[in-house]
Amino acid sequence: SPPLKERCEDIPWLAEHFSKNHTESIDKSLRAILAGALELLMGHDGASHVDELENAIEHAALLEKTDVLQGHKLPSQIELVVPSRSDSTAHSAPA
Repeated sequence: SPPLKERCEDIPWLAEHFSKNHTESIDKSLRAILAGALELLMGHDGASHVDELENAIEHAALLEKTDVLQGHKLPSQIELVVPSRSDSTAHSAPA
């Protein structure tokens, strides 16, 4: 399968899927992923494989204290590559 950077449109769906799976396993509820977090993931060359994306989401879900996954909770290597953008718009996680 092609790298994720060639399928950027799949990243929001995959991020929501991984968020839901990981938060259920740690008994936490995330209702949304902020648009800024998705932009960081979509613009980061390091998240070129599905397992790297999954690890980044798992990392952020463990650190997140609210019910909305925010960009600054992603691993630092993702934040350093892409300049921070507005986190004002949330992307709802599936129920």
